[in-house]
Formats: sequence, structure tokens, C-alpha cells
Amino acid sequence: MKKLLTALVLCATTPALAQDRMNAEQCVQSWDATFGLTGLPVAQLQVDVDPSGWCLIQEGTFTINGGTRIRLDRLTWRASEIERLIDEGLPPRSIEIYGEGLGVLPQTGDPVYDYILSLQSQDTGFGFGVSVRWDGVQNAVLIDDGYVVFDDENRIDVTGRVDGLDLTDLASIQTSVGTMGLRNLSVKATFSGWFESYFALPLGLSILTDGPVSPEQQVLDMQREVVDFTSDIPETILPDVARDAFAAFVTDLPTPRGTLQVQINADPIIGAQRLAPLSFAKADEDRRSILAQVFEGVRLLITWSPTRE
Repeated sequence: MKKLLTALVLCATTPALAQDRMNAEQCVQSWDATFGLTGLPVAQLQVDVDPSGWCLIQEGTFTINGGTRIRLDRLTWRASEIERLIDEGLPPRSIEIYGEGLGVLPQTGDPVYDYILSLQSQDTGFGFGVSVRWDGVQNAVLIDDGYVVFDDENRIDVTGRVDGLDLTDLASIQTSVGTMGLRNLSVKATFSGWFESYFALPLGLSILTDGPVSPEQQVLDMQREVVDFTSDIPETILPDVARDAFAAFVTDLPTPRGTLQVQINADPIIGAQRLAPLSFAKADEDRRSILAQVFEGVRLLITWSPTRE
């Protein structure tokens, strides 16, 4: 009887394990299919499979548009039911992706300048990883682990869950978009320069203006506006201690130094149906009452642990 039970367990688990081992054809086809969904030309890189069944690309560079090239030292991935992606353009049941030495190489059109920029960016690559799975019984997408690592002192970690998302087929996905929503999200970010290095330039160019008000004063004004806005969020959603932590973090921008942790829990979930009243709200309506209605059952916890002396 024990041997029979053992055999049944092996039969039940072996196919699932086999799905996680990719073969060379699946690796190439999944790489091509991903670019096909984005509408970008397929990056012609050497795609291999390692002895453990992971798809592998090493030391590759490819163009995502006319002005930007992406370089990477190493990229690995594997998935369950990858045929869903290859044959139907649907998300696989689960997927893990890990990258190392990822960097952006601007294209200016000047060969000398581009060469020098590529030299400067050799040591500025970052790493990332994500492990996501779809629970078809509960129709939930779970981010078991997601991270971006800039260096030893700069990192972002994310976990979360989205409920009400049916990935069975394209029709199910389209139908469930209106009913899906965020159940929980946890973010931990350690700041020691990554915000200035990666976000200050594009963010600043998009929100700061050239005029009589200095950029420094514009930043101070926006900080006050953000802090004032949080004062309208009910304490049942954003506790006072979390509100104070967020205000301290905003005040430390654009050069934060420390660790920010944000946790969101929602029951019921935060989705399009709940957010609709914000889109139709009149300007003279009480903002606090609208927020209280839309985010009823939501709990937002924030901590900010600065390291700046």
C-alpha cells in the first residue's frame, strides 16, 4: 500500500516539475513571443537553456527603440505552461525571471559620444527578479517575490496579490479586468542615492518648469501640496503615525536616505469599480467623504526610517 501511494504521488508531481524545466525550443519561442506581444522587433540574442532547465541569455545588447539600447550581463527565466504564451499569447501559469547587470545605453547619433557613454555605464547596471503565479482556483495573481537591486545600499522589494483576475483565455481576461483588484501590497525600499540617479532627471523634467519660481521652491511647494492632501485621508485608512511617516519621507525628497516600508490591505479589493466615484466626483464635493467611501476597508501602513545624520 505504501508503494502504491508513493507511486501515485510521483505521478501527480512529476508533470508539474517537468513544466518548470524549459527546453531550448521553448526558450527561443518564449523570447520571440514576448517581443511579439510588445510589437517591438525581436532582439536577436543567443538564447540557451542551462543544465537546470532555465532559459539563459548572457552578455547581450538590444535596441528597444531608435534611441535606446538595453544591455544585460545575464537573464534567466522559466515558466509553467509556457505553451500558453507561445501558442496563444496568454500569461503562463507561473513565471520566474531574474536579471543581472541590466543597463541603459543612450543613442545620441554621435559614435564617439555613444562609445564614451557606454564606457561610463559599464558599472551602473542593476539587477531584478520576479516570481509570479496565477491561482486558477481562486482567480488570484500572486507576486511571491519581486525586487530591484541597484547596489548593496539601494534596493526595492515587492510582494502582493491581485484578486478576481481570470487568465483562462483572452475573453476571460477581458471580462475580469473590470472586476479585478488589489488585495494586498507590500513594498520596502532602501534609499541611498538611487532616486537621484535613476528618477530625478526624468521626473524633474516632467514636473518642474522654467520660470520665475526656482526649482528648489517648486519642490518645496509640491512637498507641501502632497502633505496637505494626506490630511484629507481618514484616520481609519491612514493612521496618524503612518501619515507622519509619509510626510517625513516626502520632506526628505529628492535626496532621501533611509528605508521606506508601505503595506496596503484591502477588503473589499481596490479595483475599477471602487475607484469610479473619484472619476465622476464634482470639484465642490467633500474630498474627505469621497475618499472614505472609495477606500472603505483599506488600511495603509507606512514607516520611514531615515539614516541621514
